[in-house]
Amino acid sequence: MKLFVGIDVSSQDMKACVMNLVGETLSSLTVENNLTGASYLRNQIVDIARKNLIQEIQIGMEATSVYSWHPAMFFHEDESLKKFNTKVFTINPKLIKKFKESYTDLDKTDHIDAWAPFSPEKHKTNHARVDKLWSDLACDLEGLGAGARLRQTSFKVIHNV
Repeated sequence: MKLFVGIDVSSQDMKACVMNLVGETLSSLTVENNLTGASYLRNQIVDIARKNLIQEIQIGMEATSVYSWHPAMFFHEDESLKKFNTKVFTINPKLIKKFKESYTDLDKTDHIDAWAPFSPEKHKTNHARVDKLWSDLACDLEGLGAGARLRQTSFKVIHNV
């Protein structure tokens, strides 16, 4: 069974929505966008995964430059999440916006931003479409090489000098 975690990342916080394969929201929470917040969110995800006998976790978030980089790498590198065959994806914000446009009845809120692109609820009869969204629109962090990490480190050094 899969667990989907959509995260809307800002400079201040992360709004997360944790869903099962049929689109039921198992948890919705807001944490600070720092190590403490990411650790708390990770613990919540792991607890939900254990309680629901989850075999795979997919975490997706908008690619928001420096705001999403650290949480994405934290979740990608975390050993407790790796035990659940966790995959972390960053998705182009323009593509998320287009996907959300298909939900014509939704307001614009950060919790909906976390939910919408990752929810299989709209496609209960067509899970292949949701899996295709993840595979086609996302940048799987496994593919990020040393060059991307070097650019990120350079950016941090320049802005901290």
